[in-house]
Amino acid sequence: MQVDSVLKLLEIDFNWIIPGHGRRVEFKDREEKDSILKAFVEEKYSQYRYR
Repeated sequence: MQVDSVLKLLEIDFNWIIPGHGRRVEFKDREEKDSILKAFVEEKYSQYRYR
C-alpha cells in the first residue's frame, strides 16, 4: 500500500518533494514535513477502516 511508503518518509530528513508529475512541495523544516505526512497517513488509514 502506498500509505506504508509514505510512513517510511518520516525517517528521512528532506525539505522538497519533486514528483515526476504534479506540483512540487517545499517544507520549511522537518517538523512541518512530518506533521503534514502524518496527517495524510491518518486520513488515508481512516478512509480504509470505514470501507
